[in-house]
Amino acid sequence: MKYKTRCKDTKPRAFIQGSMGLCPCFFITTENSFEKSLGEAEYSVILGSVWNVYIPLLRATLSPVFSTLKELLDTYLAMPQVDNKRIYVIGLSMGGMGTYDLAIRYPELFAAAIPICGTVNANRLKAAKDVKFRIYHGDNDNVVPVSGSRQAYKALKAAGADVEYIEFPGGTHGSWNPAFTQPDFMRWLFSQKK
Repeated sequence: MKYKTRCKDTKPRAFIQGSMGLCPCFFITTENSFEKSLGEAEYSVILGSVWNVYIPLLRATLSPVFSTLKELLDTYLAMPQVDNKRIYVIGLSMGGMGTYDLAIRYPELFAAAIPICGTVNANRLKAAKDVKFRIYHGDNDNVVPVSGSRQAYKALKAAGADVEYIEFPGGTHGSWNPAFTQPDFMRWLFSQKK
């Protein structure tokens, strides 16, 4: 089963695939076309992501891209084959920012969130305290400051969230490479439940 959607602003593409190895699932992903400069880009989506120049602040309204993603999620959440207690969000870089944003906006929806080399306004994270987090970042990231992930971890801990923070010594912005190769990455993700 495949579903494709396009949005005029950042032209994301969304794909639904039937399974992922030994863990049957629906997998929704979109990508940013990078047709806008980072300073102008409103939203870019990798299972939901937001970019507002290093400090993603809460917007009262959703962008067209984010609205499309939420509609797509709602469509699949209404299907009987979807386990609504096991919904996860993962994002890299701008997608990491969106991972935080989705978990903050819809904490009742997500069992777990994995932001990788993202950042967030840590004051917003109290709203996501019931979502389990595993945060990854390289300590030598020259694109998205590692301080954002460190602050997010501290804020989630202070809010009482179940959160892990894994920092890769010497790791740069491509910290998704060591993150995705962690031996327990998928096992941890698929063991989380609301």
